[in-house]
Parts: sequence; C-alpha cells; structure tokens
Amino acid sequence: MTKIGAVINKNTGTLPPQQKTDRIEEIKEHLLARISADHLAIVSGDQIRQEVERLQKRGIEMLVVGGGDGTVSTAANILSNTGILLVVLPLGTKNNFCRDLGIPLEPVEAIRLMDSMQMKEVDLGEVNGIKFINNVSLGVYPKMVAEREEITKKRGWRKWQAQIVAALIALRKMPKMKLVLEDEVYTAKRFTPLVFVGNNEYQGGFESDFHRPAINEGKLWLCMARSLGILTLLRMIYVLSVRGIQEMENLEMRSVTKLIVRSHHRKLKVAIDGEIHKLSMPLRFRSLEKALRVAVP
Repeated sequence: MTKIGAVINKNTGTLPPQQKTDRIEEIKEHLLARISADHLAIVSGDQIRQEVERLQKRGIEMLVVGGGDGTVSTAANILSNTGILLVVLPLGTKNNFCRDLGIPLEPVEAIRLMDSMQMKEVDLGEVNGIKFINNVSLGVYPKMVAEREEITKKRGWRKWQAQIVAALIALRKMPKMKLVLEDEVYTAKRFTPLVFVGNNEYQGGFESDFHRPAINEGKLWLCMARSLGILTLLRMIYVLSVRGIQEMENLEMRSVTKLIVRSHHRKLKVAIDGEIHKLSMPLRFRSLEKALRVAVP
C-alpha cells in the first residue's frame, strides 16, 4: 500500500473565514478516508516546510499539498528529485501551477487524482539554489508585492484592495536596474524596470489566458522590459491584458537553459513564485528538467 501524507495551508486563499473553515473540514473528511490522521497536517503557512520535511522523513511515497502557488513552491523545493509523487489541491487565489497542468480547481476533485495515480514529470526552475514552479521577477513587480504586504499588514486591507494601491506606488517609484545578463548564447547589458524568468515559456495575456503550454521542455523563458516611462508601461499593461504577451513591442523575450544576472548591487529583491526574497548577486538561474513528479488527470 502506498504511504501517503498531506499538508494543508489553512490560511491560504481569499474566501470569507467561515467558508474557509467549511472547505478545510470537507477536505479533511475526504483525506482521512485515504490516509491516517498522524500523516495529515493542517497548519499555517510558516509551518508548511517543517511538516513536509517531517512527513518526508517518515518515508511517504505520495504527498498531498493544499494551498496556493507559494505553498506548492515550498513543497516542491523539498520534493525535488526525491521520487515522491505530489498531489496538489488548489486553495490559493490564482493557482497558476494547477491551471497549467490541467489539475481540477475544485479541491475534492483534485483529491480524486490520488486514486487514478496518473503522473507527469515536470521541470523546476532554480535561482541561487531556490527552486521555483512558476517564475521569478526583478524590478517593479517585487516592489509592488513588498508595498502590498506592507499595506495589508498596516491597514488590514484585503489582498486585492492593497494590490491596486501597491501597483500605483510601485509605478510612481518605478525602479530601473542596470544589469548584465549572460546566457549560453551571448552577454547583454540592459537598463530595465522589469525582468521576468519563467519555468518554461508563457503565452497569452494577464487577463486573457496567460499560461504555459508545457512545463517539461527544459527551458527558462527570459522576458525583459526596455527602459520605459510610466505612460508607456501603462500602455504595455493594457496591450498585455487585451492582446497577449507575444504582441508586445517593448519586451525582449527568448528561451534559455541557463542565465546569470549581474548588478553593481550586492543584493536584490526578487519575487519567487510571488514570495519576496533578498538574494546575493549574481543571480544564477538554471532549468531542472523533470525534477518533480505531479499527479495529473
């Protein structure tokens, strides 16, 4: 019999408190029909890593992880190249990783993937030893996330409310970075407000099916904005929302397998799967081919 564990982030998502509690109870009921109680942990976000490591040491062969992309990313960092099968329950706001893999967005339906045992090996990206399931960004986006977290903490606003104000602040204080980027083909100097590195290539627009057709091609997708003013950047955001990223005129895009980003700064803030980290320079990216086993429909 397969040895199964489960770790659920009880605080993730944007549901009202009572609905969130009811959803967790429903998930718990379905999971306990399949796993033992001592292998189920329902915890806050800061305890996810500890619980995943605990269950890994118990010799599990399958791990159910419930949460948003940040929670899944934490688990992926531990499960990478272990052979443990990951079953993802989408409980976050966007659930981009699940969407790109076609995993059901209804948690109870996702639990049923445990029964089918269909598996897919997918890539991970890595920057300075930290693995990512979706993407890493530098510049204006990490600035916006940091502002959003500060507003949420100080004023108690909901995430989407804080996001609007944070975006306006980040654009007003839009950072410009002097960077040197080296990949397997050439070296380039850039002055840019935004660098985006995806785990495989993205297509579509932010409001029109922004997705990855595949997460197993062994590629990183580098996307850089040219040095822009605020009005040009706002026009870019509009085009990106309506027409898609391939239609952008002020973005430089290409696929690579390795990437080094250098700066005169000793450290830079980066957003890794939506979570802010301050990393020492240079930033060294690479693609980890088929590093994670995931249950899929």
